[in-house]
Parts: sequence; C-alpha cells; structure tokens
Amino acid sequence: MHLALFRIIVGLFVFTGCSLWAPFTAQADLPQESLAFQRAVLLSRGVNFGEWLWTPTPYNTNYHNIQPGAKDFNILKKLGITHVRLPITPSFLFLDRDYSKPDKEHFAFLKQFITTAGQYKLAVILDLHPENAEYQRALPKAAHIWSVMATHFVSEPENIFYETFNEPKFSDAREWRVFQTEIIKSIRKIDSKHTIIVDGLYQAYYTGLNQLSPLEDRNVIYSFHYYNPLTFTHQGAKWVPPFNHFYNIHYPTNASHIRSIGSLIPDYKQSLALVREMELNYNKTLIQQELAVPAAFSKKYNVPVYCGEFGVHNVKTPYPDRIQWYLDVIEGLKANNMGFAMWNYIGQDFALDLPIFAGL
Repeated sequence: MHLALFRIIVGLFVFTGCSLWAPFTAQADLPQESLAFQRAVLLSRGVNFGEWLWTPTPYNTNYHNIQPGAKDFNILKKLGITHVRLPITPSFLFLDRDYSKPDKEHFAFLKQFITTAGQYKLAVILDLHPENAEYQRALPKAAHIWSVMATHFVSEPENIFYETFNEPKFSDAREWRVFQTEIIKSIRKIDSKHTIIVDGLYQAYYTGLNQLSPLEDRNVIYSFHYYNPLTFTHQGAKWVPPFNHFYNIHYPTNASHIRSIGSLIPDYKQSLALVREMELNYNKTLIQQELAVPAAFSKKYNVPVYCGEFGVHNVKTPYPDRIQWYLDVIEGLKANNMGFAMWNYIGQDFALDLPIFAGL
C-alpha cells in the first residue's frame, strides 16, 4: 500500500467526539430492539481477520504463529477501529468431522483472543464461517455447533457478538427463517444476553434482506455484504470465474467496456451478476442507491443493519480507483448509519497491504 492510501484509510476511520467504546451491562428494562441498536454502535468501524482461522492450511498447524499481536492491535486502535469480525471455520473448533468433540485448546485460545481484544477496547464478532469444502457438512449442523459455542462463550463480555452462519446460500425466505430460528433457539437455551447477527438471503447480497421480516428474537442485527461491481472488486480473482477474465477495470466503471470483455467469455450469460454489470455504469450515485436498499429494511422494521464485508481484490485493481471505491462505499454506509467491517486485515489479495501496517 502506498503511504497516501494508508493516510486516506486513516482519515476514513479516525473518529472525533465521544468514544464509541463503553462496556455493556445487561439492562432488563431496555427493549430488545434498543439493546440491539445500542450494541450495534460497537460495530461502527471494523476489519475482518479473514484468512486466519477460516482458511484450511493456517488453522491446522500455524494459527499461533500468524495471530495478530500488540503491533496489530495498536494499529487498529490508531485507526479508530471499534471491532474485529473473526471468521472461524467449524473444523477449527472440533477434533472430528461430526462436530461432537470440541477442541478445548482452540476454545481456550479464542477466549484469550477475546480477552486481548478487550484490552484494546475492541468488540469481537465470532463468525461461523465454513470454508468452501466444509459448507455442506456444516450447514445442517449449525444449530448444534452454536450450542457448543454458546456453552463456551456465555460468560464472555457482552461486547462479543455471535454471527450464526456466513453467507448462507438461501434464496427462499421461509427456509432462511427456519434455519436461523433453529440456530437462535439453540443459542438462547444457553445464552440469553449476547447479541446475534444474521446474514440475509443470496449469500448476504445487498438485496437479501428485502424479502425478509425480522425474526422473533429482537436482540438481533441483520447483515449484508457489499462487493459491487464484481467486475471491478474481483477482477483477476482466479477463484471467482468469470471475473478472473477481467483486468485493468477502472472505477467508475464503463458498461460498454465491460460488455466488450464479458461478451467474449464462453457461457457468460450464466453469470447473472456479469450480465447485470454489462448494463450498468457503477459510480458513487449507483452505490449509494444500492446501499439505500438494506438501509430501507432497517428503517421499515426498526432493526439495526450492518455490512459485515466489503473490499477490493488489490492485486489487479488500479490504485487510484481502489481508493475512490472505498471512499464512495464508506460514505454511503455512514450516510445510512450502518456499521461495517472491511475485508480484510489478515490475508492476501484483499488484505490492507500489511507490510505498510506492520512497519508503523
């Protein structure tokens, strides 16, 4: 990362005025909707520790060696970060494929991480985030996994949040409701105090809350992720075809340029996202219009909404355009009073250029 980009990102995150941190205590007389909004303040500005306890290789053998240290936490404090979203693949928590044998060492490790984060006044989202190969195995076991997690974390401070399941692949609102309700009931049998975060339909797409109504439990925050346009944010990403075919795409985007590339890709029409972006010029105005969609859900139902991921694949994206995209997205999120966590702090490709951060 160039120093100029770092300074811009610092400017985006630094706060003035009153502190956003305050330890929470249970308030029986506070309506659950108000409690969820109160706690959502802690999620105002955050980062994901993405490729740490989520991807398969590091957590098996090397998670101790790549864990964030005092230098990282001090950087986050300097940036005005209020929380860390911690994606965790279920296999990190268990010794067997059936999720019946909790890994005591790993649970103890997570508790120590929570304690350390708290020393730097950072809230933590425990995000159940199966890596791709584990998704189908973990999905039907999610309620059980959370019963185990809640048992271990029920006594942790209330600035810890439970995110039920990252980007569930539901397009049917009824199926989504059954899935989330089962998990929440499993948690609430053990833990009545911690705030829960749920991702919407279509793998947490920005329109994924539109077809939903709030769950019965009111101590819930609703989440979406934002990476539009994918032809820009995921250009050159080998694991996300057909966007691996795109290079040197600028932001704001030009639909005719996207069409000239996209139309040459075999079976490009199978990607609805690509077909859509071939007709749209993405700019600040369009981004603000899209971010207004989840904001409308929040206003309609009086529930807090949060952007759990947004970011740019930084290997191929033009540097000045990447800055502008971040500026426009963050402005749109702030305008709608939605907290967020950038993807990513720990990791590659989407990382916030750790060499610069580590050298401060």
